[in-house]
Amino acid sequence: LALTVLGDQVRLQQCLNNVVSNALKFTDSGGTVSLRLAAEEHPDSAQGWRRVRFEVTDSGPGLTAEELQELRKGEVFSQVGTGQ
Repeated sequence: LALTVLGDQVRLQQCLNNVVSNALKFTDSGGTVSLRLAAEEHPDSAQGWRRVRFEVTDSGPGLTAEELQELRKGEVFSQVGTGQ
C-alpha cells in the first residue's frame, strides 16, 4: 500500500506510538497485538483522496464501557483506565 499522507507527521506518529505501546503494555506474554491499515473512500474521492484507517487490536483486558465513553469525548491529554 503506497500512499502519500497529508497531516501532522509528529502527531500521527505520537498517536500510533501511544496506541501500540499501550496494547503491548497491557497484553500478557503469549497474547496478541495486531495493527491493520486500510485505505478507504473519502468524501473528496473525486479528487483522488482516500482516508487511511489504523486499527490496533489486542488480547489485553480492554476498557469498561464507561472508560470508552470518556475516551470518545476526544479531550486532549485525557487518560482512562487504571493502568498496571
